[in-house]
Amino acid sequence: MDSKPHSYEFGPFLLSVKERVLLRDGQPVPLTPKAFDTLLVLIQNSGVIMQKRELLDKVWPDTFVGEATLSQNIFTLRKVLGLAPPGSQYIETIPKRGYRFVEKVRQVPSDSDAAKEEAAATSPAPHSADKSRNQNEAIDSLAILPFVSEGDDTEAEYLSEGITESIINSLSLFSNLKVVARSIVFRHRSKDAHPQEVGRQLGVRALLLGRVIHFSKRIIVRVELVDVENGWQLWGEQYDRELEDVLAVQEEIADLISETIRLQLPGRASSRQFEPYTEGSEAGQLYLRGRYHFNKHTADDYLKAIEYFDQSVAKAPFYARAYAALADALALYDFYGLKPSSETMSQAKAAAAKALEIDDELPEAHTSLAYVLMLYDFDWIGANREFTRSLKLNPNCIHTHYWQSRLLLSRGQFNSALAASVRAMELDSLNISSNLHLGWCYFYTSQYERAIEQMQKIIEMERDFWPARVMLGSAYVESNKIVEAIEEFQRASKVLDSPVVQSYLGRAYALSGDRARAKRIVGELKQQAGKRYVPPYFVGMLYATLDEKDSAFEWLEKAYEARNQWLGFLKIAPEFHNLRDDSRFNSLLKRLRLS
Repeated sequence: MDSKPHSYEFGPFLLSVKERVLLRDGQPVPLTPKAFDTLLVLIQNSGVIMQKRELLDKVWPDTFVGEATLSQNIFTLRKVLGLAPPGSQYIETIPKRGYRFVEKVRQVPSDSDAAKEEAAATSPAPHSADKSRNQNEAIDSLAILPFVSEGDDTEAEYLSEGITESIINSLSLFSNLKVVARSIVFRHRSKDAHPQEVGRQLGVRALLLGRVIHFSKRIIVRVELVDVENGWQLWGEQYDRELEDVLAVQEEIADLISETIRLQLPGRASSRQFEPYTEGSEAGQLYLRGRYHFNKHTADDYLKAIEYFDQSVAKAPFYARAYAALADALALYDFYGLKPSSETMSQAKAAAAKALEIDDELPEAHTSLAYVLMLYDFDWIGANREFTRSLKLNPNCIHTHYWQSRLLLSRGQFNSALAASVRAMELDSLNISSNLHLGWCYFYTSQYERAIEQMQKIIEMERDFWPARVMLGSAYVESNKIVEAIEEFQRASKVLDSPVVQSYLGRAYALSGDRARAKRIVGELKQQAGKRYVPPYFVGMLYATLDEKDSAFEWLEKAYEARNQWLGFLKIAPEFHNLRDDSRFNSLLKRLRLS
């Protein structure tokens, strides 16, 4: 048959190539983009046996996917199409070979096509008077509430959280759809939450609700899209899958929602957005477990996340997202004072590079590489280029905005840094990291009262987030509230036993006049350095506070050799103000490319 764009008619169906819509008796039939493509190829080759490999190459020309994905599309099409008029199926399976479309197909002229679609738009449907707003207006705002795990299966919690987060991330790429951020919707985690009330609080047009039932090797996901204004269900579906298909389920849900709300992604993004992340089923589950721990923002959970991401890429060596996530987790080792950057950042850089080798259009991978270039190579220009590339691919990528803010801040571009932080906050006002970076902007521009207010806000959200307590204590120090600072650093030390926290506490003691206690902490940190990783930047900070400049520069040199990522703040950090007139300080800034 002619493969040029036409409309095709078979049985009660009309398939419009131009509009990419399937109609049954004039009514739209929801199909995922890839299911539509599969049906189109079969129809264009009606009566011909299509080999599985040939179908895969035509429907997924630029992506390697397995036969299981094709089988799922055929299953979906048979469910949607039902039986052909003579009582047989439209799509015939040819054992060990492929599939054949067996119903007679007729090409329809474009004017007839237009007439059919006009009839579909004007034909009455059940409750059309009541639901006209939902049918004729595109949904412009949506919240995906945390999927609820049925029963007491705590093991399945990572599944429900991972599915929720992945769907949020997928749909946030729609430029004309406001998707409520993860940190906000996760505050509405409740089996008894009233959808309409939650939707009104969030100020959205529609809600996606889901429930997850986990058996030993199976998962049932029930999902529905609800109109906030009147409570009607706009769409609903149940998925009963092998546990290994969990990622395929989440992508299918996101795909169907996109069809339901009649939105299209610009350019090539629409054709790749919902393609399977990985063919390796176990790798997908390991990735979800890693994300679950990564989002807890503790040192122990980062270690667990790294373990899961490592296992994920071992199972699926072409899993770009897992490589990018592994890079992010490795990059934070030094921030938490666990290992020097010289031991982990090279691994992080390799993981980010591998992710980009697999998928150069993955925004997260460009951001991961940018972070390493910024804080390991001190390649600020190259890092900013990667941040820019990431935002071009996804302007709503929150962590790209706040990490770019850190780059701009380190270089003294304060207005641009603040703008990037504000943008991250606009996208997700409850994201812990977005709030922290905004606090850094206030602190490093000497707006200490605003920094104090910002850090207190974070602590109200997450009491055990120690970086906020450290920054709060530092803002108290610069505001000459030394007693409050000491109390805050002591609270932080109860959350995390870390040389980072101890060094800030020692600085506060030194400024309070208790130099003996500060020197004792310096001695303890130097003694610990032989047994555990002590970021030398902070020993240098303590010596600078004690005005022992030679020792301060000795340890800052060690920090440079170790590529301690906190050095990115050196140019603007008030803790080193008494070193700025020393030629050694300017020499170090030049090597850091911050001069």
